[in-house]
Amino acid sequence: MSVSTEEAWIVEPELKDRPPRRVAAADRVDYNKPSTQALTISSGAIIVTGLALFAAGLVMKQAALIIVGVVIALAGIAGIVIFPAKGKAYEAKVNRLVEVGIPVPARLLAAENRGSEGGNQRFVKFQYQVPGQDEPRHGDSLVDYHALPKTIPSTVTALVDPETYDCELYIALPVIAIAKPIDRVSQAAATAAAAQPASTEMGAMSADPAVVIKRKVETAPEQNGEKRETYE
Repeated sequence: MSVSTEEAWIVEPELKDRPPRRVAAADRVDYNKPSTQALTISSGAIIVTGLALFAAGLVMKQAALIIVGVVIALAGIAGIVIFPAKGKAYEAKVNRLVEVGIPVPARLLAAENRGSEGGNQRFVKFQYQVPGQDEPRHGDSLVDYHALPKTIPSTVTALVDPETYDCELYIALPVIAIAKPIDRVSQAAATAAAAQPASTEMGAMSADPAVVIKRKVETAPEQNGEKRETYE
C-alpha cells in the first residue's frame, strides 16, 4: 500500500447517533474472534485422552497413570467451559463497542500480510487517543484487506469503551451500527409548533378592540330641563 499524508477524519454517520445505537451484522470477515469451536473440540479430545489414561491406570494399578489421567481430563473439562465463555465475552465486547463506544480517530501506521499467500487477512498497527487523556495509545488488530483504506498511513474510526477503555477499529468489527429512523411525526409537530405565533403573556394588552365609552347627554324632566350626563 502507498503512503499518504495525514488527512481530516470523518466519522461514519451512523456513529453520530446518541448511544445506545442499533447493531447489525457486518458483511466482512472477523479475524479477531477466538477459535472457540476448534478449541472446544480439542478440549473434548483431551477429556477422552485423560479418561483413557485413567482407565488404563486402574487396570494396570498404576497410581501415577491414574493421576495423570485425572489431571488431563480436568484440563479438558476446563477448556470445555472456558473457551465458549471467551467467545461469548468477545461477542458482548464488540456489541458494546458499537452500542456505546466513543468514536475517535485512529491513525493506521502499518499493515502486514499475516495470512496465507494471496489471503485477505492483514495485521494492522494503529495509534489512537482516549478522550480526556493526553498520551496516545497503540493497538493492533486483524483486518480484512477489502475494509482497509487504499493508502497507509491513513486515519479511520476506532471505538473506545467509556468504562473499560477497550478499543477496536470500526472496520475490524463483525458488527456495524444502524442509523436510527427519523421520527417524521415528531419532526412535523416540532415544525408546526415553531411556526405558531407566540401566545400573549398574562397581564399584557389583549388584541381585542378597546371598549369605547360612549358619552350621552340626556335631559331629566324632573329637573326643569337641566342637562345630565350619563355614561355607558
